[in-house]
Amino acid sequence: MIDMMVFCVLAFTGVIMAAMLGHYSLGPLGDAMRRLNAPTRFAMGDMLWLAVLIQLAIGASTALYQDAFRAGSRWFVMTMLLAGALGIWVGGVSTMSRAGITQTWRRGVCTLVLLPLAIALMMIAIFAIVAGPIVLLLLAQNGGRVAVRGTWHLTSAAWIAMFVAAIIVIAVLVVVVRRLSGWLIAVPANGRGRVGEDPYPDDADAHANEDQGGISPTG
Repeated sequence: MIDMMVFCVLAFTGVIMAAMLGHYSLGPLGDAMRRLNAPTRFAMGDMLWLAVLIQLAIGASTALYQDAFRAGSRWFVMTMLLAGALGIWVGGVSTMSRAGITQTWRRGVCTLVLLPLAIALMMIAIFAIVAGPIVLLLLAQNGGRVAVRGTWHLTSAAWIAMFVAAIIVIAVLVVVVRRLSGWLIAVPANGRGRVGEDPYPDDADAHANEDQGGISPTG
């Protein structure tokens, strides 16, 4: 048996390591957010990406639970996936606005690709850090074999191969997410400067004038 204290330590370590990996992977985007810190603004294209996320959530839940007798489980999973999709969308809109990303297609890449990959990276990291040592300990206690759902057995060699594969996937995702994060704030094709520059300079001037007791240039 696994001591509860060991599990709590592994879980805490997994969450911390996952947060550090996510912070590093999204570093370029986070730097743009802190540098600019523009106000949150919704664009019409954001509704399109929300619709895509909703369709993906509904499709995934329907594909997983096609049996009519499992309708209750399907609705529960669908609700959780829809809540996750909404959270990704809201977080994406806030992140992109603060980083000064205004192009519709870049916002779509951030919402549909970058943020889901970053979440997948952190989830896989937590699983590897928490499950890895626990399964290895169980394998050591049970002669190198652990029954999984009573139908097949996990051997030490198979688990080590899975653990190594998870580490490789984590490393690849870190590189992909960081490069994609940097690409989102890189110089756009139209050559009009960096995406991470203030997309609403008039608003900044207006706030500056108001702070100085002057009149807003748009007023």
